[in-house]
Amino acid sequence: MGAWRALNPKGSRLHMATEKARSTLQVRFFSCRSDHLCNTLSADILPGYKTDHSVITIQISLHSNNRGQDFWKLSTSLLNDIEYVKKIRVIIKETRNEYGKDDSVNPSLLWEMVKMKVREESLKYGASKKREISRREEEIEQSIAKLEKCLVEKYVDEHQQRWA
Repeated sequence: MGAWRALNPKGSRLHMATEKARSTLQVRFFSCRSDHLCNTLSADILPGYKTDHSVITIQISLHSNNRGQDFWKLSTSLLNDIEYVKKIRVIIKETRNEYGKDDSVNPSLLWEMVKMKVREESLKYGASKKREISRREEEIEQSIAKLEKCLVEKYVDEHQQRWA
């Protein structure tokens, strides 16, 4: 099915091309895979400049997922964490062992189960890492505050001794 036809089901676009007194009727048609049609924002057929061909324009959305609170996306920075990678490998093996031997579980379902388990562990691990980083930042901020206080007290003490 053509993208233009999918967006314009009642429209009709035929083109007459004349070539040395011979007329031909051409159907303007641009074909794309049907699974890509849901990502097609617009499609149009325009007359070509200095040619007997038409210009076909098609606008496709590359990011059709609405990223809300329920949309999960793997944080690729976790892949640099060796501990995280080890955990994910173990989860994949365990899931494959648990469901791989079951004849009622087809490969698609197994893949969905692996993704679900990886998502679950990733959310837990990411939250744990965030708490750890926040705690460490707070410790560093407290250390800096103590050092600044010591510096100010030392500076004030030195200046009071000079003027005394």
